[in-house]
Amino acid sequence: MKELHEDLRLEAVQKPKRICILTEDMFGPIKNGGIGTAYFHLAVFLQRSGHKVTVCFVNGLAKNPVKMKITKNFFAKLNVEFHGVAPQALAKTTMARTMAMPYAAYEWLKRNDRFDIVHVSEWRGMGYIALLAKSLGIAFQDIHFAVKGSSPTLWSAEGNQQFLKEERQLGWVFMERRSAEMADTLICGSQHLVCWMKNNKYRLPERSYYWPNVFLDDLLPDNEAIKNSNLETKEWVFFGRLEPRKGIILFVNALNTLAKRGVRLPSITFLGGHSYRFDARKFIEENQKHWSTEVSFISDCNAIQAVEYLSGEGRLAVIPALLENSPISVYECLATKVPFIAADTGGTRELLDDENGKKILFKPNHIALARKLELHAKKLPAPGIKHQRLKKSLDVWNKWHGQEHSIIKNARSSNRHDPLVSICVTHFERPDFLYQALKSIKDQTYKNIEVIVVDDGSHSQEALHALEIIESHYQKNGWQFVYQENRYVGAARNTAAQNASGDYLLFLTMTMS
Repeated sequence: MKELHEDLRLEAVQKPKRICILTEDMFGPIKNGGIGTAYFHLAVFLQRSGHKVTVCFVNGLAKNPVKMKITKNFFAKLNVEFHGVAPQALAKTTMARTMAMPYAAYEWLKRNDRFDIVHVSEWRGMGYIALLAKSLGIAFQDIHFAVKGSSPTLWSAEGNQQFLKEERQLGWVFMERRSAEMADTLICGSQHLVCWMKNNKYRLPERSYYWPNVFLDDLLPDNEAIKNSNLETKEWVFFGRLEPRKGIILFVNALNTLAKRGVRLPSITFLGGHSYRFDARKFIEENQKHWSTEVSFISDCNAIQAVEYLSGEGRLAVIPALLENSPISVYECLATKVPFIAADTGGTRELLDDENGKKILFKPNHIALARKLELHAKKLPAPGIKHQRLKKSLDVWNKWHGQEHSIIKNARSSNRHDPLVSICVTHFERPDFLYQALKSIKDQTYKNIEVIVVDDGSHSQEALHALEIIESHYQKNGWQFVYQENRYVGAARNTAAQNASGDYLLFLTMTMS
């Protein structure tokens, strides 16, 4: 496993770069996303380092002009250019909706191909299509793609002890894997995540590294409340999204254990957003009657407001996540000296001084957490101490961005032969899908094609009327429309192939099945 400083060249000349951060999550429009918080710190850091920084926010929230204007003005004050891009699905299918964001990102980047470096997370495949275009040699040959290893869908599902349940999750899993594999440089926030990718048979690029996220302590409020480690404990604060992976079940079970043993509990606060896959509030309300203490929920804070709350006197942050990469919550507690305890999982230990980690971390089970909480039921622990790696993190990031990066080009030969491709479309009673398919063919940039549409005996008046309209629209392109009695899809494909004259055949099927 290689750390990012191993990619530095000591003799490299440092030059300002044009850098884009391409993301679905960003502090400002998104209140408390870990990826968005990390990229916000990166944007400010790069701007301070003399680079020209652009944020491209690809999210349905970009449809809100008021929110986008506020966000654009917010980043303008930081001398960071901001663009909001609203994705639009190109077809009425689950996978089309799943790929809408990566495709919108690709389209925007194609229109704004002026960057030296593009930062993009593997999460949900935001950079997948752009990376694919580069690997095919058709775009972005002068851009260095730095892919951030953040939170793969499969990794997260394992942490939540859940199966993949939705079709779109399969799309994310594939695009996330390929995004990591096609990166010019892959940078994970922890050694843990690099190991996970290798264990799951990712074909990682040669330039794969781990290194802590950019984090600027001065972007957070000073913590005046924590003067020393002798403060009385007044409140335990669960800090994280209210879902199994973040340890909500672990925390509740630990509280139940303490209550059964007669331990007097301080007030309890749940500080974090809710998960639509898990009804945390119901789960907590079913258990809190045993605790005999005040219980409250705070779910509408942004990242800075959350830290301000934790900085209140007598508060202990509890971070019992079952699986973490490089948790922003720990960065925030370290930066503001908020007393905290955390589960020893994933990449959390990598952020802490070795000796200090022994005092703060606990094994990820409710018995160990109950012991740790009881230890701090009356007195707060001392604030955490950063690992030496964090202390030199910014210097490495600064030098890495300043040096020139080798550009891996995949340009196609300029004298290549463009073969004729026969696109054979078979259809039965699905004119809406046929229309979408033909429109997508028309929008292709590869032009040496012929199209043969074979209708395999559609009989409804609606379908026949739609076919008449579609044929009249596309006949001017020289596309063939062939009609036959219903003989099923195999025979329809054979008919299309008999009418084709291309070097290659591409089959598309629009049927009732």
